[in-house]
Amino acid sequence: MRVFLSYASEDRPIAEQIQLALAGDKNKVFFDSQSLVPGGDYNAHILKAIKDSDVFIFLISKYSIDKGCYCLTELNFARGKWPHPKDRVIPVMLSHVEFEQIPNYLRAVTVYQPEGNIPAEVLSIVLNKKASRIIAKKRGLILAGLGSSLMAFLFAILFLSLRSEQWETMGVAITGEKVSVDSKSIIGSPGKRGFTYKIGNEVVAAVADCGSKRWFAKGYSKWVEPQSKATKDMIAFVCN
Repeated sequence: MRVFLSYASEDRPIAEQIQLALAGDKNKVFFDSQSLVPGGDYNAHILKAIKDSDVFIFLISKYSIDKGCYCLTELNFARGKWPHPKDRVIPVMLSHVEFEQIPNYLRAVTVYQPEGNIPAEVLSIVLNKKASRIIAKKRGLILAGLGSSLMAFLFAILFLSLRSEQWETMGVAITGEKVSVDSKSIIGSPGKRGFTYKIGNEVVAAVADCGSKRWFAKGYSKWVEPQSKATKDMIAFVCN
């Protein structure tokens, strides 16, 4: 992961420890003097480094938020790339600063306040961000792989369900709505079953994965696990 580390010169000793911890885990860290090439436009180099980064770590101290500190310029560059800091900007409190003094952009996300070893805790935060991005990417690839064939399957189920219906009541969902399955809509192989169900008055075309006991429905972005006895019974009914 490409990391931009923003800190005040007064905080360089701890910033260097953080840089070493991150680099030790094979992250590519932009660390001012070590990362800047000789000559050229300093501001342009910094801006490019931020644009090339995956995450931006801002080390909060009384020095880094002081008016005139170049850290605030770097923060503005980061805001130019990410209008909202969610999942991209990591504010880390090095020393106590009144919350009201922290820039609003940083306060829009969790401000981390390490209680133990700061470099180790920052590395842990970055590792969690990296894992979340990998999971999200894999999920996207899985859904993309399912793509049109899955949607076509769902539309086929919905079409069949409109031809003939026989609703079987499964029980009540955690929302308090009745769950029913159209037994005549069930199609497919033993491992994957297409079916139509009702929750309340809404009719939903879905695909059940009988191995994992989950289902995917039209309009969903992920596979869903049963949260009530009614939905567990629904999957069991469809897969039997």
